Amino acid sequence: MVNNDNISFGKTQKYSLTSLFYLASKYVKSSPFHHTVDLGKSQNPFDMNGCDFQNLIKSKQFVIVHGWLFRDAINFSTYAPLIRQIFTPTQSYRENVKNLIERMRCEVDIIVGIHLRRGDYRKWANGQYYYSDDIYLKKMSEISNSLLNTTKKVGFLLVSNEEININNFKDYNVALGTGNFIEDLYSLAKCDYILGPPSSYSIWASFYGENPYFHLRDVSEIISLEKFKKYIYPTP
Repeated sequence: MVNNDNISFGKTQKYSLTSLFYLASKYVKSSPFHHTVDLGKSQNPFDMNGCDFQNLIKSKQFVIVHGWLFRDAINFSTYAPLIRQIFTPTQSYRENVKNLIERMRCEVDIIVGIHLRRGDYRKWANGQYYYSDDIYLKKMSEISNSLLNTTKKVGFLLVSNEEININNFKDYNVALGTGNFIEDLYSLAKCDYILGPPSSYSIWASFYGENPYFHLRDVSEIISLEKFKKYIYPTP
């Protein structure tokens, strides 16, 4: 385990031990003590239960991994409760999340978290998933319509990495997240359902809260709560 305390060099630059460890591994790929596995920009899942990787971690004191798609379906499923425990936010965050969700629960039966992912999504994938308020409003309408034959009252929790104009959503029972990215994340985890564009942010919320989510890829698709599914860890 590397302590992430900051170390100051000279008057202007500060590095953490983690940063130094990363830089060392970037330029020195292997030594008697360590080896670096760098996937680069590969989109192919890497199975951490494969024989080569298992032999590597048994033979080196440190194995450093860089990349996006390292996968360990067996142990992830086994240790999911422990992973949730490790990544439980501190008390102050939990209290703010609790207060927000409890206020909503007083007024509605079902809370749908809406992740309005903006910011970098304006350019990522050519802006394919940078949805306008009108798109989200349309999906909120579809969800509400799917509950017309029930006595359930639905409310929507809106979170985003950009400022939200709540006046655009005045026709619905809505609440805004606190704006803190940790509290917004774990507030989504406390919702009954999560809707948003493809994003690991909402996937983590679904995993942590064990609640169903729906990633909006085709805006023409009419959605209902029956289409929301709990997160299942992908296998290589």
